[in-house]
Amino acid sequence: MQSNPTTTRVTTAIVKGTSYLFYISIAAFVIFLIMLAVHYYVKPFLPFLPSTLISEGSTSTPTYDTLTLYSDTGAGPAPSNTLLEKLAPLLLNKTDNFTLSFDCFLNGTYLSTDVPRVLFYFGSSTAAVTIADNNALKEYKDTTSEKETPRLLNATNSDLINKFPNTNFIVYVDPVKNDLKVGVYTIPIATPYTIRLEIASVIKNIPINQAFKITIVLTSKFIEVYMDKKLVSTHRIGSLSGTSVQLNTVGAGYGIYTPIRFIGDTVRVGNIQFYNGPLTSSQIRSLITPVLKNPFFKRI
Repeated sequence: MQSNPTTTRVTTAIVKGTSYLFYISIAAFVIFLIMLAVHYYVKPFLPFLPSTLISEGSTSTPTYDTLTLYSDTGAGPAPSNTLLEKLAPLLLNKTDNFTLSFDCFLNGTYLSTDVPRVLFYFGSSTAAVTIADNNALKEYKDTTSEKETPRLLNATNSDLINKFPNTNFIVYVDPVKNDLKVGVYTIPIATPYTIRLEIASVIKNIPINQAFKITIVLTSKFIEVYMDKKLVSTHRIGSLSGTSVQLNTVGAGYGIYTPIRFIGDTVRVGNIQFYNGPLTSSQIRSLITPVLKNPFFKRI
């Protein structure tokens, strides 16, 4: 009995198709394993996975100490030039590997200034930023267009190094544009120990007259930035330097300060949460409180 040629061709096509699917599946699996290796050991870039090998499924309260300041039950937004002194017990030996979250509100008032609107930083005292610093505190000293603005800053091209030398991170709003920036201060592992500022994240066109939430997870290896509990940036520390670096050393007894007084109430922060450990993305979604309503930031 002769076989049907049509049936034979169909059977052959099915066998070949199955073989192709098998090889494609194997190739896809290998590619996925490579992506996992890159994500966990080189640079986290898959937003649906944790940045470390910590179990992402855990949404319970981690074994970290935590504190909330200037929440809706308090007097209002955080005052400027203020040391968050209640964080001192949580900062012991914890000037990295922590999570800082806060609500932010821009009231839309325009400031004719070149001064970066600095919101948070480590220091031994408040940064001395006055009216005279309109010409002495520039984010970029030598650039004339956005294309020329570098993401790796030093004392030559930015005043942020000299004005904020005792920190390992900084959060500020662009002097002109409504862009929020998060940076890390690093020093080379080998001499000379020149401080540099790596702009780790730029969130463009942040809302005006609408409160929003920023969450920062800082470790010795990477920094993650979330906006309204959604991951917007993961930056591997030292990836802009081209050399081996570490986070800048923060002195014993140094604390985190609120926005510089120079910017007044044009940018206000509140609902500040601090965990002295790095939260995973699922823990951020479950443990970080919702953003406060606009009227909270309009209190005097």
